[in-house]
Amino acid sequence: MKSYKKISSFFGHIKLTRLTEINGFSMIEVLIAIVILSFGLLAVASMQVSALQGTSFSRGITESSEMIQDRIEKIMSSNYASIVDTWNDGAAGLNNATPATADYSDEVDIIHVRYNVYWNVATNWIGDPATGYAMTGVKTIRVIVAWQDRGRARTAAFDLLKTNI
Repeated sequence: MKSYKKISSFFGHIKLTRLTEINGFSMIEVLIAIVILSFGLLAVASMQVSALQGTSFSRGITESSEMIQDRIEKIMSSNYASIVDTWNDGAAGLNNATPATADYSDEVDIIHVRYNVYWNVATNWIGDPATGYAMTGVKTIRVIVAWQDRGRARTAAFDLLKTNI
């Protein structure tokens, strides 16, 4: 038995055509198209998550850089004699980054993120503890900012020299 479908024409006459002659998409073609579209949407969602993570990391770096700059400005405007090596650990203490070991520390909360700011002083010393050298009348001050970014510890540091002039 053959199947027919009625298709009306412009003038109102009815024309019968076979169903096998009618064009369209099969169910399998539609399913394949949905699968391809789903993979594309998943890829876009993955890129969006990566972009949000990059934005979070960039915000942390920017905020820590601003805190370092702020601390440097305060230190540079301070008197040379008022900047002291609290623990008398010299260059060996420049990398100390805990409230118990750093010469000075501060906490800053910005948009649900806690930044810990530490600064250490090495009197009569220039540079890194391993590769630096002694020089009278100079203090090396290392400012370190530490924070958590999605469960990972992050730090940023900057060294500056303050002379007794």
